[in-house]
Amino acid sequence: MSYEKWHFLWSTFTFADKGSRIIVTTRSENVASIVKTGEVTYQLRQLPEADCWKIFSEHAFSGDLDADPRLQQVGKKIVKKCGGLPLALRSMGALLRFERDPSKWDSILRSHVWELRETQRNNILPSLWLSYHYLPSCLKHCFAYCSVFLKDFEIQKEELILLWMAEGFLQSVEEEKRMEDVGEEYIKDLISRSLVQRSRYDESTVKMHDLVHDLALFVSDIVVV
Repeated sequence: MSYEKWHFLWSTFTFADKGSRIIVTTRSENVASIVKTGEVTYQLRQLPEADCWKIFSEHAFSGDLDADPRLQQVGKKIVKKCGGLPLALRSMGALLRFERDPSKWDSILRSHVWELRETQRNNILPSLWLSYHYLPSCLKHCFAYCSVFLKDFEIQKEELILLWMAEGFLQSVEEEKRMEDVGEEYIKDLISRSLVQRSRYDESTVKMHDLVHDLALFVSDIVVV
């Protein structure tokens, strides 16, 4: 963000009612320094280790305290790689939720993706990149297609399914199964993997987290349609 662009945007706020407040959140210290009006910026701390494990285990083990000790051991190492970020913890937990082979967990733990800096993946979190990497090919196409919508856009599920149908993305081994039902299953799968989230206000819509949308934009250029 340039100071000139921020100043232009800021000018539109000068007509707000007295006492109005605007909260700006950003991952960039440079952006924070440009938009702040006082001397203080508030940096959110990373989640404590215990809270990180709680979030991860709720998704990976459904909160089962008696889960396989081998998986728990590897899982705690994966949690440390998530850097205390709730979105990363949810996506990794969702990725491993239905996988009970310790060797697969260990493979994800040792993936070279963790060693890549975000700038090497267009600021994509390693955990999100891994979540996409392990998607079935049919879901990769559907996920990447969601990049056509703007950030924070409330996507109508029925409309999204029809668009997927028009592109020929929906597949089913059951000949008599309606494509609309297949599309609904795809959406539920993406939700379960924390790559799409339900709207808080309308059950008929879904949306994407900003960082997930960045991932969709990035992979939309490399997915073979």
